[in-house]
Amino acid sequence: DEIETALTEKANGMFRWVTCQLESLEKCLEYPTLQRALGCLPKTLDETYARILSSIPSEYEHHTRRILQFLTFSERPLRIEEAVDAIAVDVKGGKGFDPKNRMPEPREISRYCSTLVVVVARQSPKDDGEAITELQLAHFSVKEYLTSNRLDQSVAEDLEETTARASIAKVCLTYLLGLNQSLPTREIRRLFGLAQFSARYWMEHAAVTERHSLELQKLAFNFFSSQAPFSCGYRLYNPDEPWEEEPEDDRPHLAPALYYASFGGLDCSVENLLDKGADVNAQGGTFGNALYAASSEGHEKIVQMLLDKGADVNAQG
Repeated sequence: DEIETALTEKANGMFRWVTCQLESLEKCLEYPTLQRALGCLPKTLDETYARILSSIPSEYEHHTRRILQFLTFSERPLRIEEAVDAIAVDVKGGKGFDPKNRMPEPREISRYCSTLVVVVARQSPKDDGEAITELQLAHFSVKEYLTSNRLDQSVAEDLEETTARASIAKVCLTYLLGLNQSLPTREIRRLFGLAQFSARYWMEHAAVTERHSLELQKLAFNFFSSQAPFSCGYRLYNPDEPWEEEPEDDRPHLAPALYYASFGGLDCSVENLLDKGADVNAQGGTFGNALYAASSEGHEKIVQMLLDKGADVNAQG
């Protein structure tokens, strides 16, 4: 068999390399094309991944890179519905999120960067019989390559960690700002696939990137200053109660924005809120006030900012 012979001779024991070549060869529709492909197989996994990335059509590049940003730097794989909504968010164009922009066939999302990602079905960890369909990086070597210094510069710019995590935070904030906040919180989570993820993770990404992105700072301030999105976001996920998985509409009064920004280590957001007149001693939250929240999480710079603005160290926390 010509394919078997060619792959066996060049594989050097790399099973992952063989898998990638087989997926590529499947696209050959006739024998001459197959022969040409067999004659110029990439020699290494790096070369294989580089070729895959360079062959992505220009009209798909934006979505592909956003998918790879999320899958490379998110704390967990994305559910299909989360991934579909993530690429439907328009951050720069000002249109935000519109459900009409979702892909009609969610499982087709893997075609943006097939071979690099895979759709996986598994049972819910809640043991409730629910099946979860996730989009994951296809192999550990994919993440290793995407976070290496061996990427082509045009790709590396978007997958540099600070840039990628800022992008994730901006997508999440834009999504939260565009939700229909008039709906009950549970209904929002059901209808908007990225809502829970955005509420849960945006601060973690923003905390390490907002100082490098004025656009992110503006989105964060807009979120903290807009009562409906702010309330919706912290009812979907309250960092004071990380164990609480179910969103609640009947949570007691939420803490002030300055409290959550301080708790999350958002230096720029704290600075912006203070500059706009936020009450440095406002009460609320598990730790009582912003100073205690920042101190509990070890955010020394924020503690100093709050003290400089007159935070009362003797206030009840």
